[in-house]
Amino acid sequence: EIMKRPLSCFGYGLINPPRTGCCGLGHPREAPESGLQPFTSGIMRTGKWATACGMLQLNAEGLRRIGADGRGAAFAAESLPSSGQLTSEEDRARIRAIEAEIRTDYGHAVLQSSLREMQTQQKKHKRLCLDFKQFDCRDTPLLVATLAPVWTRRLRALGMRGNLLKCSGASRLIRELVSQPGSSIVDLDFRDNLLEEAGACQLREALEGVERRLKRIWLGGNSLGASGAAQVVAGSRKVEVLVDLSENGVGSVGAQLIADILAKEVRESFTSVSSASSAGEASEVIGRRPSQASEGVVERKRSNSQKLDLRHNGIGSDAAAALLDSRVVVDLAGNPVNQTVFAAATMRQAAAMV
Repeated sequence: EIMKRPLSCFGYGLINPPRTGCCGLGHPREAPESGLQPFTSGIMRTGKWATACGMLQLNAEGLRRIGADGRGAAFAAESLPSSGQLTSEEDRARIRAIEAEIRTDYGHAVLQSSLREMQTQQKKHKRLCLDFKQFDCRDTPLLVATLAPVWTRRLRALGMRGNLLKCSGASRLIRELVSQPGSSIVDLDFRDNLLEEAGACQLREALEGVERRLKRIWLGGNSLGASGAAQVVAGSRKVEVLVDLSENGVGSVGAQLIADILAKEVRESFTSVSSASSAGEASEVIGRRPSQASEGVVERKRSNSQKLDLRHNGIGSDAAAALLDSRVVVDLAGNPVNQTVFAAATMRQAAAMV
């Protein structure tokens, strides 16, 4: 009875063959009698392929998108054929090798298709859109090898929204695509991924290591939490326009941590300016230019035009007021703050736009 049921090859592409291979799974290398194409690398190269991440399925109607619900959706490990309870260990190793091959072919196909689409853009500064492609940390070596160094010099923005990246994968992309000499990427979108509080220190280190200033980094819709959001803010001094931390469960605790970090930066800047003034006076004695003494101060200073997006984070009025005391531009929409705090935040945003 099991052998007669329509079965999915690797839990991804829908094949439904009338006969099955070993372990009761659809045989991936055999063309079914229903007229569907065989599930092989050759088909993937011709563009008629089923993906290893469930975004497309192959059936009599051709390619059809499924599961695009606004966020990346991962398949449970137990849905993969390599996790089958009736599979022998010898067959399991072979199936895992085929799964890895399909995943690699899928990644190559998606990247090449996205790059071709990007080349049709008329804009001088291009955006590579890899949103909702179910890339995860295992795919970062492929992304780096494909995009660096040639494509990173042509790109202005990299969109990775709705994938399955954790902090380690996002950090590696920042280090190896954005921080490299000649890279022109200034806009990064990691919204709706799997960024969590535990790995946020890696994001902080990656952002601090960026040689040139970023314009925007989008991290909304993740699970960075209170301390994770604070780590990101601490490492984002070189972000000029926007740090998006909306819908991250920051809460009042996280907002207070962020306010403390920003207040500490202000105190450090006053101390550095005083030290630079003293160094400038001393430089006249030892023959150095005053500007040389203050170069480090300029590099460490946070941009006055930077905006923190903290919408929908459950931040209370007291913590929100502490954020406003730090003189930062912050978006507090969707938080349970009183009218006075909300009005002050709105007026500050309006003033920053003038």
